[in-house]
Amino acid sequence: MKAHNLIRENSGLLKHLRSAKINIDDIDKLEMYDDYSRLLAEGHKKLYIVKHLSDEYSVSERNIYNIINRFEREVA
Repeated sequence: MKAHNLIRENSGLLKHLRSAKINIDDIDKLEMYDDYSRLLAEGHKKLYIVKHLSDEYSVSERNIYNIINRFEREVA
């Protein structure tokens, strides 16, 4: 499949992602957000979760907070 075919087939979704200002690179952070959601559901405190994920994924705590905020943002 050629790139233009893939874009054409998914143009509606891609336009919606662009208009919602969603970065396609965030797909790489889904697993980390899933871990955050699971730990939160288990009753852990947000500060503990962020520290744990920061260590596990070798990312700064500030980046973890940014990812959480991006994933929890309401989109139209």
